[in-house]
Amino acid sequence: MGFSEKIPLFVLPFAIFPGELIALHVYEPRYKALVEHVLSKGSQAGSFGITLVQDGKLEAIGCSVMIERVLERYDDGRFDIQVRGMIRYILRMYDGASADFPQGTVDYFEDLELKADHSLRDKAVSLHIKLVELASEQTHTPTFGADDRASFALAHSAGFDAPQRQKFLEMRSERERLSYLIEHYRRVIPVIQDRHDIKERVTLNGHIRTFKEQKF
Repeated sequence: MGFSEKIPLFVLPFAIFPGELIALHVYEPRYKALVEHVLSKGSQAGSFGITLVQDGKLEAIGCSVMIERVLERYDDGRFDIQVRGMIRYILRMYDGASADFPQGTVDYFEDLELKADHSLRDKAVSLHIKLVELASEQTHTPTFGADDRASFALAHSAGFDAPQRQKFLEMRSERERLSYLIEHYRRVIPVIQDRHDIKERVTLNGHIRTFKEQKF
């Protein structure tokens, strides 16, 4: 377990991963105040937490982020900002009332084991490339350093829904995350492949038939 501190909290129906880069449109008064507060601290101290809420429940595991860029600052106080995921935390106490914006007392943590499994990683990368090619008809080959946590980088575009993202964020082992990714790819790739096959058959046929869309 790492150190504890009280940080501003952004509550979203979305979980962010360490290293992930996303853009946020900030328009609610309390979150506009949060961003103003974070920006006032400067780049060295300007961070806050993103915690997922689903079905009215605030999840215990979240991830801190740093503001990398202010994309747009509007006259009415709204912001478009770009943030990057940093360190995961356990939310020990939530305070949504004592300040102009939500805050939480958090304990930061890292993986229980740090050793990379290159065999699992290579298998996950290979399946990830196939998924991206089927889904977008584009080829993207990710590369990683020897000790990089590839699982989080791959998961950015794995097509997880919110509960899957949260479950993945909570995992404390690179091996566990890579195995989860491989299982996910093996489950969804055939579904996407079937949809491509259907599209090809319809295109080659002399007339158009209606097929029920498959969800995953």
